[in-house]
Amino acid sequence: MSLRTTALLLSVVALAPLAPVAADAPKVSSFYPGGARRGDTVQVQAEGSFKPWPVQVWVDRPGLMFEPGEEAGRFSATVSPDASPGVYWVRLYNAEGAAPIRPFVVGTLPEIIEAEPNDAGDQAQAIGPEATVINGKLQKSGDVDTFALPLDSGQTLVAALEANRHLGSPMDGVLQIVSPLGFVLDHADNSPTLDPGLTFTAPSAGTYLVRVFAFPAEPNSSIRFAGAEDYVYRLTLTTGGLVDLALPSAVSASGIEAAPDSLPVGWNLPVEAASLTTAPASGRRRVAWDDNLAGFAQLDIVEIPVVLEPDADDPPPIPAPALVCGRLDIPGQVDTIPLRAPAGASLSLRVEGRSLGAPIDPVLRIVDSSGAQLAEADDSRRDPDPQATVTVPADGLLTVSIRDLHGRGGPRYLYRLDAREVAPRLVASVAADHFELNPGSPLEIAVSIDRQDGFDRTVTFAAEGLPDGVRLESATSEPEGDSSKKVTLRLLAVDVSPWSGSVHLLALDPDGQPLQPVEASRLDGSLTEDLWLTVLPATDSTGEADADGS
Repeated sequence: MSLRTTALLLSVVALAPLAPVAADAPKVSSFYPGGARRGDTVQVQAEGSFKPWPVQVWVDRPGLMFEPGEEAGRFSATVSPDASPGVYWVRLYNAEGAAPIRPFVVGTLPEIIEAEPNDAGDQAQAIGPEATVINGKLQKSGDVDTFALPLDSGQTLVAALEANRHLGSPMDGVLQIVSPLGFVLDHADNSPTLDPGLTFTAPSAGTYLVRVFAFPAEPNSSIRFAGAEDYVYRLTLTTGGLVDLALPSAVSASGIEAAPDSLPVGWNLPVEAASLTTAPASGRRRVAWDDNLAGFAQLDIVEIPVVLEPDADDPPPIPAPALVCGRLDIPGQVDTIPLRAPAGASLSLRVEGRSLGAPIDPVLRIVDSSGAQLAEADDSRRDPDPQATVTVPADGLLTVSIRDLHGRGGPRYLYRLDAREVAPRLVASVAADHFELNPGSPLEIAVSIDRQDGFDRTVTFAAEGLPDGVRLESATSEPEGDSSKKVTLRLLAVDVSPWSGSVHLLALDPDGQPLQPVEASRLDGSLTEDLWLTVLPATDSTGEADADGS
């Protein structure tokens, strides 16, 4: 090649415009570590794609702050010393859109990071005798994490894994307690969720191993231990108490301030455990905890009265609607709960146990005042929590009995009985919790409509929190036809600047009164009405951002 040709090529390269860096909404599959202690600041790695960097961060409640670092995907997470423990929801976003919200857990114990290699017993990471939360990751297929800690003779260890239920990690975890010689002394899997927990009492003083491994949460054809960058977990190891449930497990929305004390439920708790501190949490929940115990419990906020199971020999009937919270304290126990409801009413009764995270496999039986059985139920289709609907007898009296299918009982065998009249009900949902609106074209949002128990009213929709220049073109869901099950809403933007923020969609009755918020599912199965809208920069006919819209 001649010098002249080379010079010509170099001049062409120099004059060619640089290709713009492709911008996209952030994508994130996990945070590591998956949580932090109150009062601490930790460095968090977000797995995903971030172009451009930095991104902006939204957190659902005060107490936690995420600040982007210099390196893409790195954040400094600061937890306030007075932050309430529990699950916080974090959303990453930029001018191009948002990622789905992801959880970050705040705890009360000292925390450390897992150190590799620690697959084998002779590589076990040493843990001191103090209560600790280990933030770990099963990074690849076949990965096993092992930890060694000293126990005195007769000392009880609580080991609890937190991964799938709160962090959304796609793993079915397994815990084992192993002797220094490699003998498995205890094992926990699916107890009762995909996040196992166990208590182990040391038969003699010495060093014991705690081993963590996992299978995929969605089973596949592979027969081996699983792992990936999003197999993030938090392992609590303590010889003290650990809370994961509370009694009662819910509070009434109309009586939060007057709600009965929440008592701790979990492992290795002191005999005279104090009532828990409670505070608002995300969505329709409160969080309950004790500064002297590991863990926390989540309390649902419900629209009906919450009462404790009766403890008298001949208690008066509980008027429906009510949410009755109880516990099978000992094996073989059967709880009987008298109810009163309007004669002839259709009464729905559901016992929740497994859905709370309790190990109970509840069986529900309903009889009238003469003792005649009206219904009995075990599992409801694929749901391990039973449900039945009965017609209330003429005297308005029913007796409900609750037992465990296998005759088990104990401190963690909680249940709650939801008793209410069958009433028409609407559920409106969307598949995603975030949307992007291009000012040049309408944004279509598909809303699924679930009309339960004969709901036959016409439904329209409204939006709250939209920026100036954006309006909702509503749709109507009629009682019959295709629109009874699904409608498409349209957002239109006219002369609007780029914008990002939380919005709400509402289902309205024919009089324009709110019926139900439109909700999206989160990783832990809970619902959120906080939807995220990004209004993108306006573009010209070439697809480039306008000078005043970029």
